[in-house]
Amino acid sequence: MEKGYRYWSADITPEYSPYESGQGFCVKLDKGDFQGREALVRQRTDGPARKLCCLVLAEPQAVALGNEPVFKGDGVVSRVTSGGYGHLVEESIAYAYLPPHLQAVGTGVTIEVDGRRAAATVQRDPRFDPMNSRIKA
Repeated sequence: MEKGYRYWSADITPEYSPYESGQGFCVKLDKGDFQGREALVRQRTDGPARKLCCLVLAEPQAVALGNEPVFKGDGVVSRVTSGGYGHLVEESIAYAYLPPHLQAVGTGVTIEVDGRRAAATVQRDPRFDPMNSRIKA
């Protein structure tokens, strides 16, 4: 969780584009025509309608695991794709696809965990080793 690695079948599925999931660096638009290329060009130019964001819960003991609703005010804006406790950073971390107006670091939302709402904020991703130097050491 702390490294921000994406999980196939949870964070990454055919439902989400590479630009939405933070995998845009894997897309090579100059390699010729392919199915879906026009849509990816539009997303790169206009920005995706949603983006996978890292959320840190205010209460470390509240752990979202996946499919919990994410609220802004009284309305559901997303669902948790994956989550867990980050032992290296000592934080409860969750990932969810958020619309553009909620993607800024510091934006507050709530997540329903075990039947009650827990405060969470959008934080930078990844939470641990953002320069990716530990994996190369």
